[in-house]
Amino acid sequence: MDQIHDGVLTPGARLPSEHALSESFGVSRPMVREAIRDLSAKGYVRVVNGRGAVVREMNDEPLRIFFRRVLGPDYLAWRDLMAVRRVLEGHAAAEAAGAASDSDIEVLKSIIERMGARTQTPDLYAIVDFEFHVEIARISGNLLIHYLIKSVRDSVRSIMERALMLTDKQKFEEIHQLHVDIFDGIARRDPERARAAMDRHFADVQARVQKQLGEVQP
Repeated sequence: MDQIHDGVLTPGARLPSEHALSESFGVSRPMVREAIRDLSAKGYVRVVNGRGAVVREMNDEPLRIFFRRVLGPDYLAWRDLMAVRRVLEGHAAAEAAGAASDSDIEVLKSIIERMGARTQTPDLYAIVDFEFHVEIARISGNLLIHYLIKSVRDSVRSIMERALMLTDKQKFEEIHQLHVDIFDGIARRDPERARAAMDRHFADVQARVQKQLGEVQP
C-alpha cells in the first residue's frame, strides 16, 4: 500500500507476482493473497484475469460507501455534511470563476438550461442539479473537493428529491434562480460573486430541508 501511496506503483501498474511479493516481504503466499484481497476491497487494485493485480485509477467509490453508511436517514449527520459542503463549494465556486475556460462556461450554461427545463419534474431536476455542482468542483481544479462532491451524490440526491417534491412551483423558481446566480458569477469571472451566490444557495437548502423534512435540532 505504501508503494501505491508514494507513487512507486502508478495506476495501471501490475503488482509483482505472489511469489515475488512473498519473497520480498518474507511472508507466506496465503498472506500475500489476503493482502491483495484487502487492497481490492479498499479500491486500491483490481484483479485482472491473465494479468494479476493492477493498481486502479483514483475513484470515489470508497468515499461513496463511507457516506452511504454515515448518512443514511440521519439528518443530523446530513446537516453536518451540508455545513462542510457550504464552505467547500463556496470555495470551489470562487476558484471556478477564476479558472473557467470558455468551453467550461458553455458546459455550465448547458447544464443550467437543462435544469431550467426540469423545474416541473423535481426528481429529474435533482439529477441535473447535482451534475451542476460536480462540474463546478471539477472546474475549480481542486481534486479533493471534486471527489468529495461526487462521492456524496447517492445519499444527498435522495434527500434532495424528497425536499424538492414538497416544494411549491414559485419556490422552485426561486431555487433555480439561485443556481443561475452561481452560474452568472462564474461566467462573469467574478470569484466573490460566485462564492456569495453559492453560500446563499446552501443557506436556502439547509433551511428548506430542515423545515420540510423535520430535521431535529441538537
